[in-house]
Amino acid sequence: MPVVTEQFVKHAVALAKSVKQQTEKTAAAAQLVKASQAQIEMVADTLIEQGLIPANQKSAAISTLSDPAEALQILNKTAQMVRAESMGEPVKQASAAFGGDGEVVRESDRKLLAALGF
Repeated sequence: MPVVTEQFVKHAVALAKSVKQQTEKTAAAAQLVKASQAQIEMVADTLIEQGLIPANQKSAAISTLSDPAEALQILNKTAQMVRAESMGEPVKQASAAFGGDGEVVRESDRKLLAALGF
């Protein structure tokens, strides 16, 4: 009988270790979901503040952004509409009519960059 008891103890220890690891993984996943949800709500608020979506569409935006495939589709569509120049150095113009140093930044570019956190 001591062999059975020894095996039982080994299995019980292994099971306890497995339960602890799973509990830690579950807690980490819950923290990730909470952090993601906070970021999603922040993005929706920024889209509203920048006038890119109406305030009454916030819950729909949160729902859409919560789905990774949908969020990537939105990012892809946005990237297709953005001029390459607007994501880096502003377009330079020879004429000083655009500003003191010749910088031209469209209002729509400024709103998009602000919404993206740049």
